[in-house]
Amino acid sequence: MSMEFDSDEYDVVIGMDVIGKGDFAITNKDGNTTFSFRIPSKESIEF
Repeated sequence: MSMEFDSDEYDVVIGMDVIGKGDFAITNKDGNTTFSFRIPSKESIEF
């Protein structure tokens, strides 16, 4: 399984083997999408 992200600026494909090692979040505020990812995982993310 993987995640693919397309934009006018760049393309990203991240496999679940990588996503499973870190903290991952996507937010969308006022039409601006923000992708956040960190390795190693540090804590639970709650919204």
